Amino acid sequence: KQKEKLLEMKNASPQIEVMHQMKEEFTEIFENSKNLGEGTLNLAEWLIKAKSFFPKTVRTLKNWFVEIVGYFEQRTTQLL
Repeated sequence: KQKEKLLEMKNASPQIEVMHQMKEEFTEIFENSKNLGEGTLNLAEWLIKAKSFFPKTVRTLKNWFVEIVGYFEQRTTQLL
């Protein structure tokens, strides 16, 4: 049912389709990046693409960038 609803929304708005794809790419960065360098580069590239779709999210991620990319080194976060 959720997949059907998502498909309807994607068909109704190309922007929603792009935003959903960007969300999936964001998840893949954290699941598939093998090290600090790769993860940092992938996240930086994603931030550039995402700026026009998710400006507040991009701003927050940039503010916490060093802490966030630390995840790629230890696979944990230091945020409490």
